[in-house]
Amino acid sequence: MDESDEAAFVHLRLWGIVPDGADEEDLIVSGQLEDEETIAEEDADEMASGEAKPPWTYTNAVKARVLAEIERGKNAWMDATVWNDEFVEGIWANYISAEHPSGLALYVDSLKCHVSAESRDHLSEWGTEMVPLPKNTTSVLQPLDVRIMGPFKKKMCALSLDYEIQLLALNRNVSLRDRLKLLKNTPAQKQREVLVGRVTKAWSLISDNCVLRAWEKQDCNKSIQLVD
Repeated sequence: MDESDEAAFVHLRLWGIVPDGADEEDLIVSGQLEDEETIAEEDADEMASGEAKPPWTYTNAVKARVLAEIERGKNAWMDATVWNDEFVEGIWANYISAEHPSGLALYVDSLKCHVSAESRDHLSEWGTEMVPLPKNTTSVLQPLDVRIMGPFKKKMCALSLDYEIQLLALNRNVSLRDRLKLLKNTPAQKQREVLVGRVTKAWSLISDNCVLRAWEKQDCNKSIQLVD
């Protein structure tokens, strides 16, 4: 196990999900976790012994790839729905209603749902100008990625782990393997709703001074001419 796996198992033990002294090999032996290497070896043995998988297995694999392409289209629709409904009309609208700020500009990346006309119209209804970041600004914005997104990503990881541990701690009468499957098979809509809340909480933990210092240090307005 790498360090992240070890940290996860420590938390699982603290929550009573994994007994003290148990490790990844114990869980594989007990059938609570699947070992991908073992599965691959079993598949190779089947092929060597002539016990090839039936034709429909490969047909299903093709179908799975087709369904994955369809799912990408659904995800694009879902991204736009969550962005406009959950963020703009939800979190952003609540912020505007509570704080009554004026002259706001929201800088967004190139994700289609962020820079769409629908997004611009929704934001303008709340007195906010949508400002797409210029193309090819990755290198210029690198200091912001380090000084702002670095701490933000760490907080996101901590919140994500905490959320997953809380879910796994429920229904302890169900095997760990089944609980992990339930967590993995969470509907996309639910995952995005949870993610929106998690992102909001993570940002609330980033201080204003942290953001201001990063922008002042980089002098972004001058470097990439975000403001006319």
